Amino acid sequence: MSDRDQGSFIGGLTIGMFAGALGYFLFATDKGKKLKKDLAKEWEQAQAALPDRGEGFTSYASLKDLFGQIKQRIEASVDEAESKSSPQPRKKNLTKKTTKFKGV
Repeated sequence: MSDRDQGSFIGGLTIGMFAGALGYFLFATDKGKKLKKDLAKEWEQAQAALPDRGEGFTSYASLKDLFGQIKQRIEASVDEAESKSSPQPRKKNLTKKTTKFKGV
């Protein structure tokens, strides 16, 4: 087996391992199932918000205006999510008192 063939095999094996781990996560774990449901909901919302055949994009004068509007919507969504999330309680800084060694 040449070095080139060995590199291709290792690359394919690595990609296969990652794909298998991703599949296991999405289909066998509770967090993965929840993530799939959340992504499906987001996709449905995105499809409903997208105009059919690009008809809604003609209202923007340029791509800069379109991307500016998208950026504003993303920032508003992030701000809304941050306001809904509860802040994590801070841990108290517990410092140990150090004692000097006095000998035996």
